[in-house]
Amino acid sequence: MTTTLETNPIVKWLEELKIPVTRQSFIDLNWGDNVPDPWNAEAEYEIPEELRDWSWLPHPGNPETDYASSDIPPEPPPDDDDDDDDLEDEEDADYGEDEDEEDK
Repeated sequence: MTTTLETNPIVKWLEELKIPVTRQSFIDLNWGDNVPDPWNAEAEYEIPEELRDWSWLPHPGNPETDYASSDIPPEPPPDDDDDDDDLEDEEDADYGEDEDEEDK
């Protein structure tokens, strides 16, 4: 559910307590000691639109999170040994041909 500063009950509570309505004060009051770790998009959507900050999310064009454009090399994909084994097995397979047939 998307809320705005005017409709969010946590924001209303912050205002009643005369606490400045900031992203951090909202997170502190909403989650207390149970802040999602790691932070995720679902938690970000619980914050009113006006206080959301998507800069933590990796996306192209953000130099802080766009690892494709930085000096940090991407992790290689996991090595799938099953495919390599199939090729090796195929090379070593005996297809019923005798090596001695050429000598006949």
